[in-house]
Amino acid sequence: MSHRSGIEVSEDIKNEMTNARQGHLRVLQIVIENECLKAGACLKPKKTWQEDFDSQLAPLTESNPCFYAFYRLDSQSSLGYEFILFSYISENAPVRDKMIYASTLSTVKQAFGGGYISREYTINSPSDLTWKGHQEQMKLDEEDGPLTEAEKIKAEIKLLETSSVTTKKETVAGLTFPVTSEAVAALKEFAAGKVDYVRLAIDVKQEHICLEQTDQFAGSTTMFSGAVSTTSPNYHLFKFKYEHNGKSHKKDCFVYSIPSEVTVPIKEKMLYASCKASFVSALGNFGIPVENLLSIEIDGPSEVSQQALISHLHPQTEVKKAFSKPAGPASRRPRTKRN
Repeated sequence: MSHRSGIEVSEDIKNEMTNARQGHLRVLQIVIENECLKAGACLKPKKTWQEDFDSQLAPLTESNPCFYAFYRLDSQSSLGYEFILFSYISENAPVRDKMIYASTLSTVKQAFGGGYISREYTINSPSDLTWKGHQEQMKLDEEDGPLTEAEKIKAEIKLLETSSVTTKKETVAGLTFPVTSEAVAALKEFAAGKVDYVRLAIDVKQEHICLEQTDQFAGSTTMFSGAVSTTSPNYHLFKFKYEHNGKSHKKDCFVYSIPSEVTVPIKEKMLYASCKASFVSALGNFGIPVENLLSIEIDGPSEVSQQALISHLHPQTEVKKAFSKPAGPASRRPRTKRN
């Protein structure tokens, strides 16, 4: 599955790409700042592509922990000069930056033109942007064969979704971000029935999942809908109590709310979306059964009304009526037998 960040390529970047394709540049560096693509270093060729490698590529890692770099070769195809596309994502870069670069790669490549790219590498070490490191990488490619773009994006996203950040806060294997001790305590209280509502949020700067609210709503969807923010995303856990077909029911619900009435930053959307699956699957670690958990995504408080939740739990099935042959015309006379 290819994840896209929604970041678009500006006309300024497209002009720089044209300049590079025409052979005027050896290196075109592109960075992401404030959720926008911007041109970094634009370096002209000085010697051969092999000789320019160390002097023009390696220094780029000193000022940016993540970037894309189109490196022009001296060889040409029927389209023009050939390029290597490097996606440099440092191991020490924040998780949200790693994700946004990984998910914007296909957009950048498409804008440049895949036909001009002869080789493509996703790397995380400055040594991979040295001539020696590149030669070693080419040898590995000859032995194992290069990964496709889809394989690289899939591997990067999978790595981000299954890795956890090492901090002093309590962590759970499989979570992208750790859970604070306050949030852990609230989840255990929810599992024990001491509270029936928990609201959690992702602290984008601190890169952890934190507690915002716990409460006892007695299963009331009216109170639950009042706790759903219309300005920021959240994860919610709610014990729903309701009547259906004359019987009383209880259901644990996980709700991911992302408001549609306001603009949520792309990075924040991606963090919530990527953490959701692993967070839900890890709820069992806190004593919350996940096998029968109702998990839904909403964009506003109205979607957790009594009727809305019941419709998720007991969807109505359309009863198909048996086909009946239409009656013939009323004025039609019965056939008479000829002698």
